[in-house]
Amino acid sequence: MRVAIAGAGSVGRSIAGELLQNSHEVLLIDKDPSKVRPEAVPGAQFLLGDACEVANLEKAGLQSYDVVVSVTGDDKANLVVSLLSKTEFSVRRAQAAQVAQAAQVGAVPAAADPAPEAG
Repeated sequence: MRVAIAGAGSVGRSIAGELLQNSHEVLLIDKDPSKVRPEAVPGAQFLLGDACEVANLEKAGLQSYDVVVSVTGDDKANLVVSLLSKTEFSVRRAQAAQVAQAAQVGAVPAAADPAPEAG
């Protein structure tokens, strides 16, 4: 399975590591150059850029991915990435972490699918 992860911070890197251990192909996207560190997640691909910009998602070839997970640390950005993934690139499954809510209750971020599949 091909998985794109928006957000190459500790959560994104952790998810990428688990996916790579299970033989999935992973792309991490982040706009912060200090987080784009291929040595931190051997085997993952990295793209430096804002995942909320369609041009960067086109550059990533997002239409060829099965799943997009957005764990940027910004709830609004996570929702934008998920919605763009589904509406502009027809990605089958897009997950957006709800970071602010988790921080309020001290819980681990929960994933939400903002646009359920039709059918």
